[in-house]
Amino acid sequence: MGIDGGQRTQPFRSTAVPQHSRSAAQPFRSTAVPQRLPSLVEIRIQLGFFVVVLAFTLIWNEKMALLTVGATSVGSCTTMYVKYIVCPRPVISPAGPHMVVPKRGRLELRCHDDSDTSGGAWSGVRWQRERARRLEGEVEEGGAAYVRVAVAQAYHMGRYVCVNNSTLERSSIYVYVRDPQSVFQRTMVNGILVRAGENCTIPCLVTDPAVTLLTLDTCDGQPLPSGLHYHSNPQRGIVIRKVREEYEGCYVCVGRLDGAKVKSGDYTVDVRLVPEVAPVLLLSHRENLILKLGEPFDLTCSSSNVNPDFNLKWDFPASAKPVEAHTSHILPGSRGYKRSTSLWITAVNQSDSGTFRCHAHNEKGSASTAVKLDIRDRGFITMAGSPGPSEVDVKEGESLSLRVEFECYPAPNNLSWAYNNKLLRNTTEHVITVHCSRYRCLTELKLVRVHGTEGGIYTFLANHEDASINQSFTVKVNSKPVIISQVGPLHGQVRCVAAGYPPPKISWYFCELPHTRCSHLPNASQWEAHEVAMVTELHSAFGKSEVESRLNVSRERAQYHTLECVASSEQEEAYTLFSISERTVPHELFRPLLTGMLATGVVLSLILAVLLYNREVIGTDYMPMRPSEKERPSESDDIDELSLDAEDLLSFSYQVAKGMDPYPGMQVGSAFYRMIQEGHRMNMPEFAPTEMYDMMLSCWNDDPLKRPSFQKLVERSELLLSENTKNIYLRLSNAAISHGPQRLPSRRLSSVCSTTASTQPLLLSTTDVFLD
Repeated sequence: MGIDGGQRTQPFRSTAVPQHSRSAAQPFRSTAVPQRLPSLVEIRIQLGFFVVVLAFTLIWNEKMALLTVGATSVGSCTTMYVKYIVCPRPVISPAGPHMVVPKRGRLELRCHDDSDTSGGAWSGVRWQRERARRLEGEVEEGGAAYVRVAVAQAYHMGRYVCVNNSTLERSSIYVYVRDPQSVFQRTMVNGILVRAGENCTIPCLVTDPAVTLLTLDTCDGQPLPSGLHYHSNPQRGIVIRKVREEYEGCYVCVGRLDGAKVKSGDYTVDVRLVPEVAPVLLLSHRENLILKLGEPFDLTCSSSNVNPDFNLKWDFPASAKPVEAHTSHILPGSRGYKRSTSLWITAVNQSDSGTFRCHAHNEKGSASTAVKLDIRDRGFITMAGSPGPSEVDVKEGESLSLRVEFECYPAPNNLSWAYNNKLLRNTTEHVITVHCSRYRCLTELKLVRVHGTEGGIYTFLANHEDASINQSFTVKVNSKPVIISQVGPLHGQVRCVAAGYPPPKISWYFCELPHTRCSHLPNASQWEAHEVAMVTELHSAFGKSEVESRLNVSRERAQYHTLECVASSEQEEAYTLFSISERTVPHELFRPLLTGMLATGVVLSLILAVLLYNREVIGTDYMPMRPSEKERPSESDDIDELSLDAEDLLSFSYQVAKGMDPYPGMQVGSAFYRMIQEGHRMNMPEFAPTEMYDMMLSCWNDDPLKRPSFQKLVERSELLLSENTKNIYLRLSNAAISHGPQRLPSRRLSSVCSTTASTQPLLLSTTDVFLD
């Protein structure tokens, strides 16, 4: 449409739109006199809005009209006008919404146009049937269109529509063909296929409009499926809304005619499932694919769908020439359809490199997935990820894991770990694991409870026909200081040997009574540096090193009670004590005589023990071992381990110990067992470690379920052994030393050594002898 200024009038384009009234042309005029001349844009906006409102009003009333809109501008005044002409509908006779014709009766319909107000006639009309059905008996006479059927049949029933060829205005009438033999129109096909989610129409059309109460029922009289909703129409049948899979089955239409119940034929409804999402694709190779020149290549893409309306296709490099193959089959149990498409290349080359993409499409959308083909001239092995530290420190007794991650193709022919160039086997102490996924592998060497001697170079090796790699780790085992040897005082000299890593540092302290150990005191006396000699006996770059320290003890130091040797390293230490008290020696024959007496005493003690053992076996006090009753194992026990009975364990300990009487002065009898039942246990033996005594008490627990398993005993024993340090007192004399005043602290003399602090108790005061 367009609007021009000045004295001209520019009409708008005429458009056919509906109108409620059939009256003659009725002009509509709207005049606006603004204070200023509106712009061309403003006029177009006002006219456009007005025309849209009028057009929607006419369409809502379902009438046809010719609409003309225009504007006139004179001076400062603008006049807008809209003119419309109503289009009449074709007239059908007989009048009414429907007509009834008996079967084999005569059917005649007439359609003509009304004239407009000017007296001119509209152009011709024509007949057509709903849903493009075949029309029979149409003729034109005197400007009117007729439908004449001499013998009406069931297929003539339906809606007939008369259309104006110019305005496309239409009118319709529904024709019933009454059949006394069949209240419902017979259909040739009673199977209905409908898609899930759509409406399903059951075409049970009545032949007589007198049929009422048209309803839907199942063929076997069972209730309708839950959630099924429908509405009925005698001219269209019954429409089921939003069909679901559970609506499948046989249905029948039921109505009332002259008070009698009438039924239609059976209709079978089949629901075709519709996918809810786009296809899901599966590739035979989910990740990028690596091949060497000349190797075969195959790739398969597959997908499934609830119905057969989906397809698969490939997209690959133009230089590649693969062979394609397609397969399709129905999934078991009518669960849907599956299709696959495959690509095959006998021997790949560099031109086959690239991205191979599979596409799938169904009613809900499309999906695609791809894999990249990488062609290599030869195989490879390369390290992956960030390299770990090449030097690793670990404490003795702890576990250590060494890991290597690498990428390779093809898979390695050999994977191995070596220690100082010696091949390692997979054992409980050296656990080797390998995990490979596609072209990436992870291998781990776990050193379980590392020993001090297991430091060194560990190497991982991997190779195949095209490449190889190796990765080395330097493992250093940190061990706490341990006093492994002590000698003296002998000929005026004491010797202390310590081991550990890093090499321990040895310091000497001399102590006065009442203190047996004095290194921890703030005023501890330390030996002069020039009197100490240091010797490194064994040095290792990866583990324990042995350090020896010697000290000359002069007679001037005889007033001190003990001499303490302390080996320390990284806030851990171990110590041992030497007694340096002086006593008078009358002659030199005492020492060999004392040695002989000690040796004879040991032999006599062994003989006496054997004789007493025989007496106990023969005597009435012998307590035989009896088999223990089967007890219920605890959850912490191994499958083949059973807890010990308290009485058996005590009796066994009594028979083995022989002389270490758990209850001195008490005969083994009723009183003995009563004390056990009351919870009495043997006191901690002299010099026994607290940890060991606690382990003994746990084995004597009254509740079998609370006693430790043999595995737990082994673990605790190993722990005690690993933490044990030698703290030995050399008893060389029985002479008593009087308590003297403490001396002021002196300078400390130390040397390189190592280890952690000992947790063992010190030997209490002794009377030792000092020898020149």
